[in-house]
This record gives sequence, C-alpha cells and structure tokens, in this order.
Amino acid sequence: MNGQPLSRDHGFPARLIVAGEYAYTSGTKWLERIEITDFASVHGYWVPRGWAKEAPVKTGSRIDTLSAQDRLSAEPLTIGGVAWAPGLGVERVEVGIASTAEPDTTTWLEAELGDVGSDETWIQWRFDWEAEDGDWIVRVRATDNSGVTQASEETPAAPDGGQGHHAVAIRVET
Repeated sequence: MNGQPLSRDHGFPARLIVAGEYAYTSGTKWLERIEITDFASVHGYWVPRGWAKEAPVKTGSRIDTLSAQDRLSAEPLTIGGVAWAPGLGVERVEVGIASTAEPDTTTWLEAELGDVGSDETWIQWRFDWEAEDGDWIVRVRATDNSGVTQASEETPAAPDGGQGHHAVAIRVET
C-alpha cells in the first residue's frame, strides 16, 4: 500500500477489492478463512441484514468546494468536486444553479473535466461561476460514457447504494 508492504492494520497478507462494487459486497480487509462455493449459495454478512447481494457502484458526483450555508462574495467563483462511473467512465459533469426562490428552474451548465487514467477512477471537475447576490442552490450531476445521466431521485444507501444529485445551499452577498 503506497509503495510499502501491507501492514496488519490494513489487512496483511492480502486486501481484496472488487472494482465497481460497494465495499460491503466486495471489500475484504481481514481474511480469516476461504470457503469454495458459488455466488448463489452463500450470502455475505450484510445480505441477511437487509442489504442487496449485488451492489454495483452507481454513477455519481459531489461538490467539494462549497459547504451548506456558505456566505460568499459576489465575484467570480470556482466550484469543484469529483465524479465517478466505475467501468464506464465519466463523459460529462454539469452544474445546476437555481435561486432558492425558484428551485425548479435549475439551469444546467457543463463543467470542465480533469485528466483521468482509467474508467475505474474518479475524475475531478471544476466550474467557474459569476456569482450574483442571492440565495442559491448549486447541484451537480454526472453522465457516464454510455450516455446515462445519474438519477436525480434521492434514495438511501440501503439496500444497494444511494443516489441523487448532490446539492448545496449558499448565500452570495456584496
């Protein structure tokens, strides 16, 4: 890990991860035994507790440079974050901005994407906005390389991974 031998705290002798699956279905940190079986016959720890047996990571995105209830100056502002679509890669990220007085009138604008080494990795994005006075809701959504845009409807993490557009409410003042 990070160019060093894996320590016991991080799962020595092996840490197993299945790319594109949420860790509760695929991440193994401490291996105690190996049992040879087929997928259908055995349920992992979380399945009897109400979580899905299969949980591929959904296309998603997040805003990292704004916090809820931020008070910002009315001037050019760079908004940024990350997006992901394991196995497919991210084609596009859009930032949606709406006044809190009219939240259903979101204007979606394309963000600039950073470089990425693989379709399995997260990608950074940025969006430059001429911030104006007011109370705003800033949203983000990603579209994968197959043309599917992440779902807007919010769902909880259980049973197979949450979804929805990340949104942050901010105030811009002169």
